Amino acid sequence: MTPTSPHLPRRGFLARVATGAAVLAAGLPSVVRAERVLRPAGPDPDYWLDALTGKHRQIFDVLSAGKAGEATAFARNFLNANNDGYGLTDAEVNAVVSFRHMAFAMGLNDAMWNKYRLGELIGYDDPGTKAPALRNTAAGAPDDTRPNSSALAALHARGVVFPVCGMAMAFYSGTAARKAGTDAATVLADFRANLVPGAVEVVAGVIAVNR
Repeated sequence: MTPTSPHLPRRGFLARVATGAAVLAAGLPSVVRAERVLRPAGPDPDYWLDALTGKHRQIFDVLSAGKAGEATAFARNFLNANNDGYGLTDAEVNAVVSFRHMAFAMGLNDAMWNKYRLGELIGYDDPGTKAPALRNTAAGAPDDTRPNSSALAALHARGVVFPVCGMAMAFYSGTAARKAGTDAATVLADFRANLVPGAVEVVAGVIAVNR
């Protein structure tokens, strides 16, 4: 960002944010066959970008649930370093943690993890129990506002946004539906109604990184 133009229009920001993306995965997992997305009606699927008006902006891209902790820690560090080293407020910077591919589940609340056995579905074990997770281990307590916390609740309180891949939700809703004995549309509607605070469904996580 130049000193004379700190607030670029979001369309002009595309190339800059893409070059700043931090891909947090030990290796790219196999790409699943994505289902076509049934997106809720809306005039602009990129509306969420309009809230990103900070002087400095960074996206942390997460492809697997096991890497969510690294991404949220880096997002916290990005905010704190700008606070302490540059004297900037949280409102002057934007951090985005993107949950796509199998990490989509980190954008859903504990009720969804338990109801649809998401830990088993995506192959993620709870670090505490060493068994398939029945809760969102990244979420944190709803009232967590500690500046040194990397929980989703604490980051949301500081303005961090969590795009959740709509294509991944659509794909895994079908798998979850078969296991639960229901239909994919019902599960997808359930997913959409149970995003964590600060999460927003995007058409595709890969497009959110590009945008």
